[in-house]
Amino acid sequence: MFKHLFKLIWNRKKSNTLLLVEVFLSFLVLFAVLSVFYYNYSFYSDPLGFEYKNVWIANLSPNSDDEDETRTNVENMYNLLNSFTQIESFSFCSDYTHPYAGNTWVNGYKNVEGVYVNTILHSGDDDFAKTAGLNFIEGRWFNKSDDAALVQPIVVNKLFKETFFNESSVAGKKFQRFDDNGKPEADYTVIGVIDNYKYKGEFVEESPKIFRRFNYRDTTANFRRNNSILIKVKAGTSIAFEEKLVGEISRITKGWNVKVSQLEVIRDRYIKDKGIEILVPSSIAFFLILNVALGLMGVLWYSINRRRTEIGLRRAIGASGKRILLQIIGEAIVLGTFAIVIGIAFAVQVPILQLFDTKIGIYIAGILTASVFLYFIITICAFYPSVLAAKVQPVDALHSE
Repeated sequence: MFKHLFKLIWNRKKSNTLLLVEVFLSFLVLFAVLSVFYYNYSFYSDPLGFEYKNVWIANLSPNSDDEDETRTNVENMYNLLNSFTQIESFSFCSDYTHPYAGNTWVNGYKNVEGVYVNTILHSGDDDFAKTAGLNFIEGRWFNKSDDAALVQPIVVNKLFKETFFNESSVAGKKFQRFDDNGKPEADYTVIGVIDNYKYKGEFVEESPKIFRRFNYRDTTANFRRNNSILIKVKAGTSIAFEEKLVGEISRITKGWNVKVSQLEVIRDRYIKDKGIEILVPSSIAFFLILNVALGLMGVLWYSINRRRTEIGLRRAIGASGKRILLQIIGEAIVLGTFAIVIGIAFAVQVPILQLFDTKIGIYIAGILTASVFLYFIITICAFYPSVLAAKVQPVDALHSE
């Protein structure tokens, strides 16, 4: 039966060319949209690695170059934040470290085996892990015992450990970073390994990361370019406290520019913007598929009216209404198959040519989902015209003749 249907559709290829092109284009658009969706979902489903509820970020802009004044202001801020009962914990950190930071600091690390790893650098004080809610796999975060460390202590994320080391456990491991000529540049001791830290947001791929210890009192070397405070407040803290916090910091720092933002609000805006990026092509795909569905129903409806004599003759020689229904649906599915196969031939070129740095599984999922969805739409659109065809009686065909 299927061989007959394929032959039937092939013989009518000229009359079905427009519909074939529409289904083909719909497949390509669906494949692209679904691949983008699966690409983003693969990142979204990974652990974020930090807490955003009841966490605020204060960005500070000093208005003086006086180091003593800056040091005094920082110390006053530390004491002020400690005095608020609404604050559970806080951390002085660099403006390229806190969640949803706009800045990035990247450095390259080459290990003894010559493996070169582009690594994102972060800096946070002893309370950063607690305030941000980092998840440790092994080891610990920085504390006062590191004051006496002879080798710089660092904390790395899981991906850096897997990429840079070839060991199951690295807490306590000492290593050197090498330059392009193979000479040692710096010595480090890994004191802890955390899980993900996707500080750029849910839809960004995790990358190797290193955390270095930051002393908030070291204003001469750090604070003027590391001017952020991560603050975890108690649940239920009102917006009025945010206004009070900004006012108090501005007062004791003699007019420093202070901007406090809630991570939950930043995250909601970030997800909304990402949703719009996906919604626009999805809307285009929806209207294209709607156009294909209406076109398919119209073509089948017109075809049935033209073939009433043929359908009536088949009923007269014993074909049941069910067989007529299955034939019409089968013709629509075969028509869709021609277009989908051509679409798949084009779609598989994307991973073969490696046009994008994306896992092949995402493309496979996009191809399969687009194919299944189009077959579903085609079957639904063909069902009602097929029911009408199944109701055609021999006497109706003779009357129309």
